[in-house]
Amino acid sequence: ENHKAPYRAAGGTATRVLSESFGTLSDRPGSIDIELRASWTPASSDVAAHLEAWSDMVCTFAGLPSLPDGVSALPRRRRN
Repeated sequence: ENHKAPYRAAGGTATRVLSESFGTLSDRPGSIDIELRASWTPASSDVAAHLEAWSDMVCTFAGLPSLPDGVSALPRRRRN
């Protein structure tokens, strides 16, 4: 919605797994896994906004910080 990417028929699942070893495996570090499965139908043939929104979501999941208040992103160049 932040990217103004109209859609319909959205659905999916989000799975998170926290693993902690014990006993003879207790020396192994814990781990966290996240899996996101998503499906949607763009409401127009212009999918650029959808790709940008998906890219932002992946960056968020990867732990990249969003832009701080007062900082503007440089405009993206469109290639023809």
